[in-house]
Amino acid sequence: MQNGRTPTQLLCAAQIIMGVLAVAALPFFVGAWQAPGWNFVVWTIVGTVGYMLGQWTWFKAIKLVEGSRLASLYCLKIPVVGVLCAWVLDLQFSWSMIIGVGLAVAAAMLMNHRKGGGFSWAGMPFLALAIVCFASSDIGVSGMLQLLSAHGEGRCYAVGMVACICNIISGSVVAPFAKKLKCNWPVIVAAIPYALCYLFTLITIYVCFSVMEPVYVNVIVSTRGIFSLVLGVLVAKLGYTAVETKLSRKEWIQRGVAALIMFSAIIIYSYSKFQEV
Repeated sequence: MQNGRTPTQLLCAAQIIMGVLAVAALPFFVGAWQAPGWNFVVWTIVGTVGYMLGQWTWFKAIKLVEGSRLASLYCLKIPVVGVLCAWVLDLQFSWSMIIGVGLAVAAAMLMNHRKGGGFSWAGMPFLALAIVCFASSDIGVSGMLQLLSAHGEGRCYAVGMVACICNIISGSVVAPFAKKLKCNWPVIVAAIPYALCYLFTLITIYVCFSVMEPVYVNVIVSTRGIFSLVLGVLVAKLGYTAVETKLSRKEWIQRGVAALIMFSAIIIYSYSKFQEV
C-alpha cells in the first residue's frame, strides 16, 4: 500500500489468488464431502462475509495506524469473541478465564499507550469494525468445523474443506470487480506475498479452532502484538519511519511490562482450561 495501491485493490488481488489456490486444492477434499445441512450454510455465510469485511476494514485501518499499534489493539477482539461465544455458542467462562481476558486487553492498551507518534484516531472506526467482523468470522468458522467434525470427518479434512469453501466463495465474490478496481496483473503479482502469508495464517488458525474454542485461540494469538513490536523496531531501524516510529528507552520498558502481562494472561487462561479437563 505504500506504493500507492489501495486497500480494496490488494484485498481483491489477494482473494483472487487464494481463491485460485483453493480451487486447485478442492479435488483433494471434495471426494468425501457430505453436506451437513442448512446450519452449515449459515455458518459459512457468517465466516466468509465476516473475514472479507474484516480484511477490507483492516487494510483501511493500517493506512492510518502504524502496524505494531494496530496488532496490539487487535487484542480487543478477545472480549468481543467471548461475548459472541457466550451468546451464540452458549459457552461458560470461569472468573479466572475472565481475568485472563482482562489482562490480555490491559496488556494491549499498555503496549499502545504513547503520546503522539503514528497514532491516528481516524483509524479507530475501521479497527472497531474489523474486530467485530473478524470475531464473527471466528464464530462462523468454528461452527463450520464443529458441524464437519460431528459428521465424523477427520480434522485435516475439516480444516482443508473449510479453507477451500471460504476462499472459493471470497474469490468468486471479488473477481467480477477486478477490472473496475484496476486490479491488473502487476497488482496481483504484488499481492502474492500477502496472499500466501494470509492463507497460511488462515489454515493454522483453522487448525487451532478445530481443537480449541475461539476465545482460547485469540488469547494465544494476542502475542502477535509482541512479535509485531519486534518486527516494527527492525523496520524502523532500517529507516522505514513512515511505517514504524522508533521507540525510546521508556517506551521499551513500558512495552516489556505489557508483554509480561500478556504472557501472564495466557498462563492464567491456559491453567483455567486445563482445570476443566
